[in-house]
Amino acid sequence: MIKQTKYTRDELVKLDKHLEMIPLTFDKQFKKIFENNLDLLKKFLIITLKLPVTEEECNIVIDSKEQIKYNHKEYQMTFDISVTLNEKTNVMVEMNSKYFKNIKERNSLYLDRKRISLVEQGENPEDYADTYVYQLNLNPKEKNVTSGGHIIVPYDLTTNTVFTDNKIMVLKYLEYYRKLYYTYSNREEEVIWLTGLTSKTFTEVYDIYSQILTPEELEKLIEDVINMSKDFVSVHEWEKEKMDALVEYT
Repeated sequence: MIKQTKYTRDELVKLDKHLEMIPLTFDKQFKKIFENNLDLLKKFLIITLKLPVTEEECNIVIDSKEQIKYNHKEYQMTFDISVTLNEKTNVMVEMNSKYFKNIKERNSLYLDRKRISLVEQGENPEDYADTYVYQLNLNPKEKNVTSGGHIIVPYDLTTNTVFTDNKIMVLKYLEYYRKLYYTYSNREEEVIWLTGLTSKTFTEVYDIYSQILTPEELEKLIEDVINMSKDFVSVHEWEKEKMDALVEYT
């Protein structure tokens, strides 16, 4: 049953006719929305990464926005969001603006650097086995994949075993989950979360996320998405990205 908020579905249908929604797959929109809704981000990460904690057990803290840089060529190498859960789990989240195969090496290096920085910040190396670092890639580019994603960990070919399981890169192909939702009517919570990120209208955000969010959470999310889609700077950045993509394609 659809939960009631101050935004009715009919009102959102009307809004869609005269205001273009900046999609959540636009990395700057994704970052601003979820940094402004940390409880939703916490729920999203627990479900998507299958973390063995409950929402009540877990606290979430935004990390420094500055990523580790080793030379001037790396000034653009930033992640959309970096958070720490329960002090022992660090998650870097990136809404990829390029195909995953072009950035996986860079992201793997960042995982190593993040682990080093944790030790440099005072972590005891002997206790590091209890500290997990996840790098979550959300990829809206690939349209014809046949699986939802991949989990990448260091692998020992001589023993056919995982070398370490506390440095984990997770890839999620969003269009695959959208297909599960609309073609196969899959309504698992992870599918709903990931499909909602691909929403193309305010009405679609409402229809999808009303299945898993409280009225208060849904209202706050929709309000933020609307406000961001009206913000002059955000609209300008979104229009520029669309033009850049068009130029690159042609």
